[in-house]
Amino acid sequence: MPIGAMAARYMRTYQGLDPMWFYIHIGFQTTGYFVGLLGGLGTAIYMAKYTGIRSTQHTMIWLFLFALGFLQILALKERPDKDHKYRHYWNWYHHTKGYVVIVLSVYNIYKGLAILQPGSLWKIAYTTIINLIGLFAILMEILQFNKRWAGFCCKKSEDLEDDQTASNV
Repeated sequence: MPIGAMAARYMRTYQGLDPMWFYIHIGFQTTGYFVGLLGGLGTAIYMAKYTGIRSTQHTMIWLFLFALGFLQILALKERPDKDHKYRHYWNWYHHTKGYVVIVLSVYNIYKGLAILQPGSLWKIAYTTIINLIGLFAILMEILQFNKRWAGFCCKKSEDLEDDQTASNV
C-alpha cells in the first residue's frame, strides 16, 4: 500500500503519466487491501481453530483497518469531479484516511510479528523494506520540492520582477 500511495503522490506531478498513475495507485491499493483481508481472515480462522485466541489488540487494529479500507473503496463512488467545489475536501478525506491506514498497517504488522515471533530475520527484512520505501519517499520529496512546495514558501523569479517593477512605478 505505501507503493500505491507513492505512485499517486509522485507520478501525478508528471503530466505525461496522468491516467497511468491512477491505475497503478488503484492496482496497488486494491491488491494491498485484499491481501490484508485474506491474510487477516486466514489468520483469524487459524488462531480461533487451533490456538483458542479470540481477540487481541492486533485483531482490533486489523478490523479497524479493514473498515477504513472499505470506506476508502466506498468513497471512490462519491468522488467529485476535478473541478467540483467540494473536491478539495474529498481529497483531504481520502489522503488523510490513506495515510492513517498505511501507518496503522505498518504498526500492526510489527504487532503481528511480536505475537508470532518468527525469528529476527523476518523483522529485519520487513524493517529494511519499510526503510527503503521511506528513503525513496524522502528522495522523491527532495526531487519534487519545487513542483510541490516552492509556491508556498518562495516567490518565483517572474513574481519578484513583477513586484519590483510595480514598486518602481
